[in-house]
Amino acid sequence: MKSLESRVVDFFNRWIFKDEQNSLDTVINTINLDREDAVMIFEEFLKEFDIESGYSSFDINKYFYKLTFLDTLLINIFSERIKKKYPKKKPITINHMIEVAKRKEWFDPS
Repeated sequence: MKSLESRVVDFFNRWIFKDEQNSLDTVINTINLDREDAVMIFEEFLKEFDIESGYSSFDINKYFYKLTFLDTLLINIFSERIKKKYPKKKPITINHMIEVAKRKEWFDPS
């Protein structure tokens, strides 16, 4: 049976990172993950890890970027210059999501 930690890592590898190398400190909420995609992924995470409490206080706008198609296109072309126009969001790491899964409730990262 897999450990909770490896299940969470596998979850984010499957949904976000695909074949990329990542660590427990890998940030999930980068500018490359749009808010609508994040909602879908977080809903799947809550379901898969049976997390029921605390999520009502989760503010998607606090952690994820709302990108237009043009924003996404420009970020892919001019990467760093375009990213600078967005305020930096408080990072959510894989390690934080492991703790969320352990506690069975959402809490803001420190």
